[in-house]
Amino acid sequence: MKQSDFPSKIIIPFAGNASSSFVRDIPQTTTDQAAASFDQGFPANTFTNTAAGGTPPDGKDFNGILRIVTGLLRQYCLGYVPVFDATYQTEIGGYPNGSLIQDATTAGVYWQSTADANTTTPGATGASWVRFGFYKATPSTLIQTSNTGNMLVPAGVYLMRFRLRAGGGGGGAGGGNSTSAVSAGGGGGGGGWGEVIISVQPGNNVSWVVGAGGSAGVNNGTSGTQGGDTILYVSGVEVARVTGGSGGANATEGSVGAGGVGGTFKVTTAVGYAAEDGAGGGYGIYAGVSQGWGGIGGSSFGKSFVQVTGQNTAGISGQSGGGGSGGTGTSNGGSGTAGEVIYDF
Repeated sequence: MKQSDFPSKIIIPFAGNASSSFVRDIPQTTTDQAAASFDQGFPANTFTNTAAGGTPPDGKDFNGILRIVTGLLRQYCLGYVPVFDATYQTEIGGYPNGSLIQDATTAGVYWQSTADANTTTPGATGASWVRFGFYKATPSTLIQTSNTGNMLVPAGVYLMRFRLRAGGGGGGAGGGNSTSAVSAGGGGGGGGWGEVIISVQPGNNVSWVVGAGGSAGVNNGTSGTQGGDTILYVSGVEVARVTGGSGGANATEGSVGAGGVGGTFKVTTAVGYAAEDGAGGGYGIYAGVSQGWGGIGGSSFGKSFVQVTGQNTAGISGQSGGGGSGGTGTSNGGSGTAGEVIYDF
């Protein structure tokens, strides 16, 4: 079928300008044995021969039936989506699964039913409706923070977008006992990154924990530690998490340490999402009898990596969510960098 096969759109309902002498509003039910109703249609008496006492169908009923049917079809031609109607909802025993309606009070907000015989109210806590579309009258600006925090969802907000970045792993230490020995720690892994769109209700408490950067590896001590996870909650329930990059390994005298593994993304509940694992940290680099470079600190998505460090040089901290680079010789590694949260609604 082609669009050119469609009939012309209805401009005015059938009998839209007819006077009351020629059209009748069709009731849901009636006791009039000669009149049509939605409940019974045309009654039995209109099917009975007039010679046997029957009454012919009334032309006013035909006009009335066609007027309401074509009136509803004109709404379809106009692209109109019905407004939520609690009275109608009760009369039909609830909206079916998949119904699309407008919010009863907020223009531009639409809801889709997720259950048959749905008698709940759109927007109410626990209601069997989800927001349809991504409308907000006045979008917020992007809000960026590296601190753990929370907020109450404002009135009229049903969707929020969050970009989560976890902490980077700390770089491994050189691990040497003298400045002349070659030893180079591995770089820490970059923190995971994810963008998630979540469904919320006004008044929900949305909170987040921002992952800290991993601690730097200490020469002849502990290796670099893992960066902290950045986690998003709605009303205390986790909806998304990005994991921190793991720490780079310390080197030992005359050796190099392994790089850390990049963080990942995990979503529990979301309307949509995108994600990118953090880059892995580089191994320490052996470059001859008396030369070595610390491993590259892994980057988090959209951020730069940390360069290698020269012989007998402490590691360097990365950009947001980045792993620290490895130290060399007797030097410590670089600390991983904390993650961040960016959101709007």
